Amino acid sequence: MKKLLLVLPLTLLGLSLNKQPSVFAQAVVEPESGAVVCAPDVYFSPPGDCLPLGPSTYITEMAKLGLTFPPRPLSVRKPDPSLTQLPYRYFHLDDDYVPVLDSPAGNEISAPYQPGFVYVTYIDRVDTGRGIYYMLPNGSWIPGKGARVSEFSSYQGLEFKSTPVNAFGWSFEYIPIKLAPGYNTAESGLYLNPLTDIFQVYSTVNSDGADWNMIGPNQWVEARKVAMVTPTTTPPEGVTTGRWIDVDLAEQTLAVYDNNELVFATVIASGLEPFWTRPGLFQIYQKKEIETMR
Repeated sequence: MKKLLLVLPLTLLGLSLNKQPSVFAQAVVEPESGAVVCAPDVYFSPPGDCLPLGPSTYITEMAKLGLTFPPRPLSVRKPDPSLTQLPYRYFHLDDDYVPVLDSPAGNEISAPYQPGFVYVTYIDRVDTGRGIYYMLPNGSWIPGKGARVSEFSSYQGLEFKSTPVNAFGWSFEYIPIKLAPGYNTAESGLYLNPLTDIFQVYSTVNSDGADWNMIGPNQWVEARKVAMVTPTTTPPEGVTTGRWIDVDLAEQTLAVYDNNELVFATVIASGLEPFWTRPGLFQIYQKKEIETMR
């Protein structure tokens, strides 16, 4: 009887052990495959030892557009502000005959100015109580039949230490920055200030029938409201000196190149008919500090 009691517990223990599969026997060891995600960075070619996925995909796509993190700044400086101080004052004559006098309210001494698009330079202004007169550089006087040109833009443009990689530009007006291209897309809450905010352009797409410029991650502005310079170090056909001035009539910008490198850029107003700027290649034969308008 004692033998039976001893064998039975051992038999039950054996059955119990057979019903419990080994956890360690079922574990499968995954072989080393090397499929490791790369650290976030720019990868223009497969690194080989990791997969450039996740943030690296976005960072690389932006880098292909010239957008780095943080953004690459433009190597620029502002010109000497004293250059905006001009020793000349201008007066726009009415479209009428304007007499030339020997003194304020004096006698005519030469033929009058004919009606037309006429500007003059003056050096003094006198209010006689019976009229305003302007003294011209030759000492003659004209009555104040017209308007003073009193506002000059103080914006000078920028001098460049090196040619930028990307296009860049300025806005003509206070404009909102969109989160995506298109008129119906959400605004970012950021704005561009006219002429004071310079930005780089990384891409241009067409949406809603208009071109939109990408100026940063999820930052878009309407192209027609900005003036853009696209640097090029290839001289125009016919230029052999490495020096030229590029006047972009579509963008209303001016870029100056020396030794095939951009050295200056600014916003311009190229004029309207009949005084608009003609396209083409022109040779500079002479430079003058001042000249009489014709």
